[in-house]
Amino acid sequence: GDDNKPAAKDDEIDLESPFAAVLSPSLRQKSRKALDDFRAATSTGRAVPPSTTATLHKHCLGAYATLSHTYVATHRRLLKLEKRCEQDRLLQGNLSDAREKGLK
Repeated sequence: GDDNKPAAKDDEIDLESPFAAVLSPSLRQKSRKALDDFRAATSTGRAVPPSTTATLHKHCLGAYATLSHTYVATHRRLLKLEKRCEQDRLLQGNLSDAREKGLK
């Protein structure tokens, strides 16, 4: 069957395009239901003033954005490094110790 098809090559991956996570419609629907259930089960009162909640929310979103960006950038660097090391293996037959340590 189609199970024996080779995996996509690294050179087919566009490492320069921005990454955007997209939820599938079924996952989006499950998420909305979970949020609706949570909102129905929790109190609407706040223990802290709205300004504190807004500030905390803003900081959490900023931290999430930074971590997400760092994760994607690191993953792209890893793909490039793995591709370079594979090319070294093909050309020289082995990896330099420094590059091998960089992969770990």
